[in-house]
Amino acid sequence: MNLLLIFAGGGVGAVLRYLVSTRLNNAIDSGFPIGILCVNILGSFAIGVFAGIVSRETFAENTIIIPLCMIGLLGGFTTFSAFSLETIALLQAGKYMAALIYISLSLFLSIFVAYLGLILAK
Repeated sequence: MNLLLIFAGGGVGAVLRYLVSTRLNNAIDSGFPIGILCVNILGSFAIGVFAGIVSRETFAENTIIIPLCMIGLLGGFTTFSAFSLETIALLQAGKYMAALIYISLSLFLSIFVAYLGLILAK
């Protein structure tokens, strides 16, 4: 059941990412990827809201919100939201150095390997 919820949420999230990013990029023709930047910011805010809802005692046993909304919808919308939530968890646990390493490795290695993949594909 969880896989179906993730699948459904992921499809909706991917379509929303496309709609939001293309409409913003078309509306603000600046040559800057404003659409994806806004998607990442909105997704990070949304995962914070969902994490707050899930942490409430009344929602602790809800098995639909996490797979459908947090993993599926927001995972399809932007994986940056998961990165943000994991970074916050490290910071809240007082693991400041681990958070800094996680942020640095995530950003620099992801960009590097994307460039490496581009070079290898050519």
